[in-house]
Amino acid sequence: MTKVSFANQQEYSFQYHEQTNDSSQPTTIKDIISSCSQWDYVTLYVKAILINDPNVVSSNLRVAQSYFADNTGTIQVDVWEDNITNVDVGKVYKMTPVQVRVWDNTKKLSTILSTVVTHIPDEQCFKEVQVPRKNIESMSHATVLVVPKIHIINQVENLTQCVKCSRKILQETAKKIVKCDRCSSAMRISHCKRQLCIKLVVLSLEKKR
Repeated sequence: MTKVSFANQQEYSFQYHEQTNDSSQPTTIKDIISSCSQWDYVTLYVKAILINDPNVVSSNLRVAQSYFADNTGTIQVDVWEDNITNVDVGKVYKMTPVQVRVWDNTKKLSTILSTVVTHIPDEQCFKEVQVPRKNIESMSHATVLVVPKIHIINQVENLTQCVKCSRKILQETAKKIVKCDRCSSAMRISHCKRQLCIKLVVLSLEKKR
């Protein structure tokens, strides 16, 4: 005779324990750059240095490429949608949570749907935070490069974008229904937009990479 037994859920409670990260404590920009990984959530206590005019991206979402500073450094923050009107240059804010992203091997931050931006009236601790004018001017202008020849194509990636937040869908896209890991929206894969991302190496006129 075969004895059949069933596992007691209490004996395996670890399977149902939700892991959470405490991102409520402010993190300095220096620590974000040196220690945080992509997709981490952090809390910022920073001064707005530059807020560029918003651009409209896919799904008609607005994003403003902005720069914030504290006593340890300066970092780019992509401010999305409603939070764009909540920030002004020269003022200090608490922003929580914001997500660490990596673009072109450089860390930056991005607001998300649940980000709360709070103006901090007491700005004395950031009174000495100053960014050189030439640095601000370099932040506010995009550089267009004309190259004679593409040397190497390192990577070609066909991305699927969330219908709601336009972020990359990380799930297996062979399914008819997918769920966004960023905003938790579920959608038909056929409704998602596709984006082609290519990483390449180019040669200058002096034949240097």
